[in-house]
This record gives sequence, C-alpha cells and structure tokens, in this order.
Amino acid sequence: MYRTLQQFLALMGLFAVPGVLRVVGMEIFTSKEVEALNGTEVRLKCTFKSKHPVSHSSVAVSWNFRPLNQGAEESVFYYQETAYPPTEGRFKGHAVWSGDILRQDASISLHEVPFTFNGTYTCQVRNLPDVHGINGEVTLRVVHKVSISDIGILAAAIGGTIAIVLVLLGLFMVFKYRNRHANTDMELQGRKLQETRELQERELQANILQERELQARVLQERELQANILQEKKLKASEKERLEAFPALLQLFSGEETGQQNTHTHTHTHTHTHTHTHTYIHTHTHTHTHTHTHTHTHTLTLIPSTSYCIDLAFNWDEVNVKVHLSLLYPLHLRPHLLVPVPTH
Repeated sequence: MYRTLQQFLALMGLFAVPGVLRVVGMEIFTSKEVEALNGTEVRLKCTFKSKHPVSHSSVAVSWNFRPLNQGAEESVFYYQETAYPPTEGRFKGHAVWSGDILRQDASISLHEVPFTFNGTYTCQVRNLPDVHGINGEVTLRVVHKVSISDIGILAAAIGGTIAIVLVLLGLFMVFKYRNRHANTDMELQGRKLQETRELQERELQANILQERELQARVLQERELQANILQEKKLKASEKERLEAFPALLQLFSGEETGQQNTHTHTHTHTHTHTHTHTYIHTHTHTHTHTHTHTHTHTLTLIPSTSYCIDLAFNWDEVNVKVHLSLLYPLHLRPHLLVPVPTH
C-alpha cells in the first residue's frame, strides 16, 4: 500500500513518487524511480530536513550518477552558496539547478535527456554541523514512450471512475434539463391549447351574437315593412271611406253636410159631392192640398276619423233612420237619428 501511494505521488509530480529515507540527523526525500521520454526534460526531485538552521553557506548539495552497466560513478551537479554545473562529461549543458535551499529543496533538472542518462542518481545533502545521513537515490529511465505502470493503472482506474461519474452526472443534468424543458413545453402547449379553445369559443359566441343580431334586424325590418304595409292599407281604406262618405251622405240627404234639405210632398185629394133635388142638379168639388215639409240635418265630421253610415228604412211607419257612428271604439259610437214626421 505504501509503495502504491508512492507511485501515485510520483505520477502526480512528473511521474515521481517521493520515497522517504530517514537517517539520523539528516532526512532526505527523493523519488524512487522517474521515467522520461527521450529528448525531453525531467526534474530529479530531492528535499531534505535538518535539525539545524538552513542557510546558503551551511548547506552543500552534490549529485552523482551511476550507470546501469555498473560503470564508474560520475559527478552531475554541485551546489554550495551557488550552482556549479558540470563543465565536462555527458551531463555538460544538460544539468541545471532547480532547487531552493531556504525551502530545503535540492532538486535539479536534466534537459534533452538521451538514453545514456539511464541509471541511478544520488542526492547528498550536508548542513553543517549536521553531516551524517543516508543519501537519497532515484532511478531514471529514458524510454521512447511512457510505459504503463501500476500507478498508471491506478490513475487510469481513478480517472475512469471520475470520468464515469462525470458522464453520469452530465447525463443526469441533461435528462433533468430536458425533463424541465419538456414539462415547460407541455405547459406552454397546454396554455396555447387552452388559449386556442378560449379563442374559438369567443369566436363562436361572437358568431352566434352576430347571427342573433342579424336575425333580430331581419325581424325588425320585416315588422317595419309589415307596419308600413298595414299603414298603407289603413290609409287607403280610410281614404276610400272618406271618399265614399260624402257621396253616401249626399245620396241620402240630397245636399252636402251642414246644409238644409227640403222635401216637398204633394198630396192631391179629390172629393165628389152629389146633390139630388127635385130637379136634376149636380155639383162637383175638387180640393187640392199641398204639404211642404222642410227637414234640416246638421252632421259634424271629426277629421282623421273613420265613420260608418247605417241606413234603415221603414216605409210602413214613414220614417228614415240615419246612423252615423265612429268605428273606433265600438262602445263609444254616437248615433244620430233624423226622424221624418209622419202624415
């Protein structure tokens, strides 16, 4: 488990897992193994902890290299108050200082690493008077491509798990977002459908009202036309009655209304008297009686009123009844009786 943790930390820090090498007096921490691509840059990390104060003048750092073929050890880098890069050998122009003494960091970096840099690197740190301790070692592997190690598999598993969780979370958010929008769309569609139904109902009611108004107008026009026709008929009938009334009145009264009418009746009586004497003597007397009767009829006509004339004749009693009455109303019809005196 500790090794796995070291490998994971190495992957997070340029594929370097810091191993802890505890010594008496000095503690040095280095990566156990570092892998780098050919021609790239790699950082060899080395940190330390001392019981005494740290300063540029008190700390001395030296890096050495031992190849894989167990060849002679070579100096890679030296630092004390200032950096001393190599001036010869395979690391000339490749090794640079990348640490910070005050932060207890003694790391170096290698530029454009070739395959000849494969081997073990030793980090030695001394802080006067603390000079005892075990050096830290880190193995560098220069490859064409990064190989998949246990930590790589673990990192891939963790990354895959995180990716799956993120994908599931994204799908959940998308599903929730779509459901929300689907519900919103359904609500909008429901509202639009309701509004459409209400609009159709309002249009239907408006059409019904228009039809009713049109029917009412048609009925009013028909009623108006019927009233006009009735008025025309009444006016024509009234005109006919008014035109016929004077003629009838003149026919039976002899003159126009409001004038005197004079009727002359002539009765001739013949009386024959015969007287017989001892002598034959005959007297014949003829008497003629003329009776003149004057009748005055005064009739008052009311304008714009319809009249009805009823004529009744009774020659046995020798009288004539002339009735003049109003047509409307019937119970208020006044009658004018013009008697003719009997002989």
